Amino acid sequence: ARVGLKWLQRHGYGYLPDSAPSSNPQNYTNGTLPLDQLKISLDQKLRYTSIIFRLRPEFHDRLPFPPHLKNVKQICTYMDDGSEESIKAGKGMFVLVRADGGHFCAFTGHYGSTRSQPTNITEMKAYVRSFKPKKPIPDWIFGILDMLEDIQDEGSVSALKIPPTTYVQYHRAVNLPSNFVALGDSVITVNPVFGEGAAKALRCALSLHKTLHSALSSGSKDTLQPDFSVNFFAEACNKTDWIWQNTRLTDYGLPTTEPIAGESLSSGAFLRRYGNHMQSLAPKNELAAWVLYTIIAGLGTPIDALHPRLILRVLWSMCWSS
Repeated sequence: ARVGLKWLQRHGYGYLPDSAPSSNPQNYTNGTLPLDQLKISLDQKLRYTSIIFRLRPEFHDRLPFPPHLKNVKQICTYMDDGSEESIKAGKGMFVLVRADGGHFCAFTGHYGSTRSQPTNITEMKAYVRSFKPKKPIPDWIFGILDMLEDIQDEGSVSALKIPPTTYVQYHRAVNLPSNFVALGDSVITVNPVFGEGAAKALRCALSLHKTLHSALSSGSKDTLQPDFSVNFFAEACNKTDWIWQNTRLTDYGLPTTEPIAGESLSSGAFLRRYGNHMQSLAPKNELAAWVLYTIIAGLGTPIDALHPRLILRVLWSMCWSS
């Protein structure tokens, strides 16, 4: 997925004319960078475990879901609270997912290496009991885990350590071939907790569509314009850069994160606090809930969180809790 940088390097692209790959970045103007400095990364030190079962119908029907959840293919999520103690411990997450075909997934995830990573349901139960949620985890959750523990040998276990997330800033490159484009994970990878992969790929595809349409509209039907690649990456940046910036600032709220070289975890502290209060407000405020949903679903942008009516409510919440 990252072979694009190697191709460009091999054929001498990405640098100012007549300059060596180690050329001085000060020679690059208007925010451009040499090829070997386009890639930035941060490491959230994210760990997660998923255990997937294929349940028999009679077993599934005996799972102790509350009556109002019996026939809903829901996702149940529980997290540590936002206290300093929980954050230092890696702020754990526990998720149950009921899918089609009898598939059932139990998932845990956390940041850093303070917590042990569960590898079976028995360890997962102990992991979840160590949580410090704002509201107690209901007993029926542990009832489900008790039943899964009896068949834990039938589960498919995946325990992963997520590699650092990266951003290849092609929009800051120079001397690109006119027919070079890169999309999706080959440009940006973000913390999978945010579930931005599909939205990011779609936005990249829309960027390519718009750039191709603009090229055709300008009368260039047989050959690509010399600035086609530059125009594409500028459009893709406009549609996807906020995904990287938004998730980066959120990840910087955890002391386990290793930031981008030259940056500090203190970056974006006020915006993180604003976002946390907006999230707390969402269950009680329809506007906050809608804005949060559209941002997470990729239907909106972070600027929506600064709606004048919403700002007043969030700031009031911040002042009241301080």
